[in-house]
Amino acid sequence: MAGMKLPLIAEIAKNTYAINEFGMSTVYLLTGTKRALLIDTGTGVANLRETVESLTDLPCDVALTHSHMDHIGNAMQFPEVYLSEKDQAFLWKSLDEAAAKLPEFRTNLTPSEQEALRLQCLQTSCREYADLIGTMGAYDIYDYRPSDIPLFDHFPVFLDLEEGMSFDLGGRLVQVISTPGHTPGGRSFLDRQSRILFSGDACNPNLLLMFGCTVEETLESLRHLETFSSEFDRNFNGHIGYAGDNVQRAVPDRVLSDAIEVCRQVTEHTARIQTERNFLNGQELRTAVCGTVKISF
Repeated sequence: MAGMKLPLIAEIAKNTYAINEFGMSTVYLLTGTKRALLIDTGTGVANLRETVESLTDLPCDVALTHSHMDHIGNAMQFPEVYLSEKDQAFLWKSLDEAAAKLPEFRTNLTPSEQEALRLQCLQTSCREYADLIGTMGAYDIYDYRPSDIPLFDHFPVFLDLEEGMSFDLGGRLVQVISTPGHTPGGRSFLDRQSRILFSGDACNPNLLLMFGCTVEETLESLRHLETFSSEFDRNFNGHIGYAGDNVQRAVPDRVLSDAIEVCRQVTEHTARIQTERNFLNGQELRTAVCGTVKISF
């Protein structure tokens, strides 16, 4: 295997870094005069903490847009991590359902045994995802092995991430915006200094609704996000430079308005609905397209 052996790092604004983890996901590091903020933690192939420490020596808060494996994979490298309570519950439910399928599972697990099985399931899902993204083009340009994703021995302490919270980095305030849809407790982050929105998987060209999230809830969430649109010029989601595409760019300007429109069409039964299989799990999904955005639900 030949290719890039380290994550791609791009300074997308002053003191604002996009860290592309081999096409699997993109995490963001923002620094102020007193603190830093890390948004998401990737899949776990790269040593994220080492990468962060190479960019700043400031104390760093860590916050997650949501709890999918490709955003939480390196969370265990940090003692405390912010994640909405709804997505904390979603994380434990997902991991416990996976653990129940393991041969070593039993109903009377001790707390430490339960945590070990959860960590094992998270490692497995991260490795499977890393290999899937590799087959989608990442192996053509990056040199990594899914087996490099470690088995951690404990989860961080999760702290709630509420709508309206702000991270004061010193001369730079980053606001938390509630954006459910992709997951029940999704969060986005607005940095008014750089005029950038960091939207995770909540507002991108491929809207994938999962685990009971409805199109109606997603439409409400996107309209809420639209109320902040005068305060950002660029929207960086959690997957710039996806798979074999290593270009570090914001999503098209039309994505938010197109996402709102396609959700509106679905809720008003005017959208052209098709079906396809979820590339992650094979589940049959309904889809609709408007301009730059496809929604799958």
